[in-house]
Amino acid sequence: MNHLNVSILAAVSLMLGACSKAPEPAAKASEPDNAVTRYAENLAAAPAKAQASVDKANAAIAQQQDIMNQATDQP
Repeated sequence: MNHLNVSILAAVSLMLGACSKAPEPAAKASEPDNAVTRYAENLAAAPAKAQASVDKANAAIAQQQDIMNQATDQP
């Protein structure tokens, strides 16, 4: 009788296992986080950023030079 209970329990376990839902696949990441790609993109954008900084610095220098010129030209 004991073997019969074990057999029934095993059969019920198999049936319940077969009826369970399959696990859902994991969500895929949109794109891998690739350091080399980010580095290349930043490197490509660097000259434009550098030029913008140079332009701002040159404008500030010109403004200060104008202020100094006005201060020295007055009697």
